[in-house]
Amino acid sequence: MRAFDLLFNQPFLIITLIILFVLFLVAAYLFARFRKITELHRLKVQQLRKVNDRFDLLTSRSDTYFWEVDLDGKYTYVSKSVIGLLGYKPDELVQHHYFYDLIAPLSQQQTKKLGLHYVKKSLPIRDYENPQLTKDNEVRWFITDGRPVYDADNRVVGYQGYDRDVTKERTEELNRLTQVARYRTVITVSNTGAWEYDNASGELWTSPEYYAMLGYNDDQIKMKINNHDLNSWVELMHPEDQTEAVLKFKEYLNKPSQKMYESHFRLKRADGNYAWIWSRGKTIKDELNQYSTITVGTHIDITEMKTLEETMYLEREHFRKTILSVSDGVILITKEGQITLMNQTMTNWLNHDLVGDYVHEVFTLLDGYNQERHIFDQDDDGELTERTLVVNGQTRPIEYTLSAVSDAQNEINGYVMVCRDISDRLEREQEVYDLSYRDQLTGLYNRRFYDSLMRKFNHKQYLPVSIVMVDANGLKLMNDVFGHDQGDDMLKKIANHLTAAVDEEGYVCRVGGDEFVVMLPHTKQLEAKAYIEKVNDTLERDRTHFLPLTISYGHSTKTTVDLPLQHVYRDAEDKMYVYKMSKRSELREQMVDAILQELDHLYPGETAHAGRVTKMSIQIAEHVGLNKSEILQLEAAAKFHDIGKIVLGPELLTKDTPLLPQERLAIKRHPEAGYSILSAVNRYAHLADYILYHHEHYDGTGYPKGLSNSEIPIFSRIIHLAESYDHMRSHHSYRQALPREEVINIITEQCAKQFDPRVVESFLADTIEKY
Repeated sequence: MRAFDLLFNQPFLIITLIILFVLFLVAAYLFARFRKITELHRLKVQQLRKVNDRFDLLTSRSDTYFWEVDLDGKYTYVSKSVIGLLGYKPDELVQHHYFYDLIAPLSQQQTKKLGLHYVKKSLPIRDYENPQLTKDNEVRWFITDGRPVYDADNRVVGYQGYDRDVTKERTEELNRLTQVARYRTVITVSNTGAWEYDNASGELWTSPEYYAMLGYNDDQIKMKINNHDLNSWVELMHPEDQTEAVLKFKEYLNKPSQKMYESHFRLKRADGNYAWIWSRGKTIKDELNQYSTITVGTHIDITEMKTLEETMYLEREHFRKTILSVSDGVILITKEGQITLMNQTMTNWLNHDLVGDYVHEVFTLLDGYNQERHIFDQDDDGELTERTLVVNGQTRPIEYTLSAVSDAQNEINGYVMVCRDISDRLEREQEVYDLSYRDQLTGLYNRRFYDSLMRKFNHKQYLPVSIVMVDANGLKLMNDVFGHDQGDDMLKKIANHLTAAVDEEGYVCRVGGDEFVVMLPHTKQLEAKAYIEKVNDTLERDRTHFLPLTISYGHSTKTTVDLPLQHVYRDAEDKMYVYKMSKRSELREQMVDAILQELDHLYPGETAHAGRVTKMSIQIAEHVGLNKSEILQLEAAAKFHDIGKIVLGPELLTKDTPLLPQERLAIKRHPEAGYSILSAVNRYAHLADYILYHHEHYDGTGYPKGLSNSEIPIFSRIIHLAESYDHMRSHHSYRQALPREEVINIITEQCAKQFDPRVVESFLADTIEKY
């Protein structure tokens, strides 16, 4: 404890504490100062970055980029505007490239040498024009300015400057100089005379070439130049050209705002002949952009051109007459596609003369895939090409050649298009094709084409391949009853439904009278079934004929390469026949029902008539002594006795005037038609003979076979009498119903002639009292 007190009582301890305190204050001050300096530096850096960003923004779209390089010429800074000018990013150049790396190859060594010389001598660079390559190897011209950069010790540490893009200005200047040089060359070598006329003073100045091209020698030229005015010009003109030429020149002088003075006339040569001159000129403007009194121009000797024009005119006229007279369509067009001439054939095709229009605006050409093709889209000049010409939606198949027309320098300046209508040829070719591969009735593919499909689709790339076998139900009945025209119409309708349901890869072929095959590549079994359902749905909704359109069908699918396609066809065919046999009776009974419904629809009262005939027939049969089974058969036969009338038109059965002989023959067909209908249906086939003979007469004078007495089935004899009675007792379009007593007299009179005596006796004894 004593030692501690002694320690703190020592004077040096106090001094030490004071020093430490002072050091603390100094350290605190320095720390605060350092923080302030750091903050100021941060703000300056931030401000500098803003300035730099603003600079980059301002220069990014300018025609100038800024740069800095070290003493070796390597880039240390490049502004962002270099991106838009040369395509490089600054990072691609800085520390990676030297300034001379951007110079075009032909100027690179010279620019490198000169640039490093300036650096070595610390000299500024002023307006140095140089070509530079963009990143895409495009040459652009720049003006370079630069100056040395010094450090704090006044030592050169690099260069900074800018490059300004002057490509546009340089190109324009080169073009201007080129045009001037070209103009001077033309004046010198083209035997062209220049002139200048002062409208205020009337003085006319001409160049030596003005008279030299007319054959005057140097002395004559000097004399004429020294004594020259407008009259001296007019005096040289051909008398026939003077008035028009002078008038045209003065009209221009009065209205100098016209684009150009231009005139053709003849001037006298030194030898007394005349040369054709093309005179052109323009009034120039003064410094205030006002038209002055000075008009300058040129005279060009076009005598040879005029002679050539005359020759060419005759040749063109001969050519034009030839073109206009040919039967093929001919068009002359420029290389841009503008029509300059078309003959009458082409005018007729396009509906009117379209000279001056462009071909792509007038018509369209389609290839074999209905893709639009350009008129110039040919492999070889003069190649014969087939296209479809489309004008205002109307198409015309053509074959055409397009031949280039070249000038003396072999430069194409136009084309001749010669077209021929090939409609007739294609029709003939299509006829030949159709005869080979098309069914003439339905337009479907035929058996021959089907055989080719069987070979084609029997390969792996078409798997799975489905075959649908189709048979048109009731074709024989349709042909026998309604005639082959109706049967053909039925086949066409079914063909249309089959075709409408198939996709773009499928094919429908008619391979027999009522048989069709549908080939469906890339089609699974369920998809083939869906196709059949789609066809059946459209057939069911088809109401174009009172008889239902139905088909029998079967389908099978090839799913493996080793399964022959012929086996698939046979499988589909077997399934189709099984389906047809299972549905045959049902379908034909449906057809009979449909015929009866249509009969009643066409001839109101037909059902009632059949009912009365049936009742009378049953009563007669009972009196005659037929058994119950026979009476049931007779009842069914009587119901169907007039089913054959379906083949007769309404206009025939409802006619209110006497029938013509040919109309009577047509009506006599209906028993045969009824026979055909019923014999096609197993359920009713046993009744067919009764219907066939129900108009036979007992004495053999009836139809269709002329049977007599017992040759006529008893059922037919009974139905004949019952129908005749009901017919005479009913109203018709051509007469009223006959009185009952009159009908009885007719039947009695026709006994043993038209009617069976036994049937007449039974009818008069029992049945007639009820009707």
